[in-house]
Amino acid sequence: MNQFNGGLGLNAGFYQFNCTDLSPAPITEVVNGTDLGSGNAMCGMTFVVPEGHAVEVANTSTDILADAKCMAEGGNTAKNSFVAYLHCWVKI
Repeated sequence: MNQFNGGLGLNAGFYQFNCTDLSPAPITEVVNGTDLGSGNAMCGMTFVVPEGHAVEVANTSTDILADAKCMAEGGNTAKNSFVAYLHCWVKI
């Protein structure tokens, strides 16, 4: 589906300033992405940090690394259930 057909999908944000050196304080840019799904294909998203730019995040940190929410485009008001998978890969 696309936005012109009233697609349903995922809107996600990656808070790069909490886990990379790509957006140091006081700059707090969030990388946002949108993907629309269909009955045949789930929506999904991958955020990739270039090698050498990840920084340590404390286990006790309350900083947001990524968030996601369901969204509707093109006036779609259908009530639907969504399934989202979150995968994190860390290169060491």
